Amino acid sequence: MRVLTLCSALAGTALGVRITRDLTGQLGGELHDAARIAGLIADGDLSVAIETRAGDQSSMLHAMKLMRDSLATIVGQVRSGTETMSTASAQVASGNLDLSSRTEQQASSLEETASSMEELTSTVKEARNKPRASNRSTRRLPKWTR
Repeated sequence: MRVLTLCSALAGTALGVRITRDLTGQLGGELHDAARIAGLIADGDLSVAIETRAGDQSSMLHAMKLMRDSLATIVGQVRSGTETMSTASAQVASGNLDLSSRTEQQASSLEETASSMEELTSTVKEARNKPRASNRSTRRLPKWTR
């Protein structure tokens, strides 16, 4: 009976070691390393080095490495999009300033045109009234001077 108990204890220990090794292999390293890396990524450090074994395609650390790379790509794309939007906003602002300047120039030109039209109207009225006044003056002259 002691032998059976001893064999069962050894088998249980061996099974426990095997399960521990399998879990460690699947996780790709120690749990505290994975937790540390996850914490760094959560804090925004996408440059954290994640060491995996050669050929490792299924461990948790490998998945974390893929996640870190994907996040870095997404952040880069967002940054690029933000820079593009900033450039476009600056161009729109510049276009608005240019349009405002041209609008002011047009308004000034219209004011000058309106002023010139008023002067022309006044001149035409004066020119129209001069022959009438001249006609009246000639009527007052004696007939022999005409």
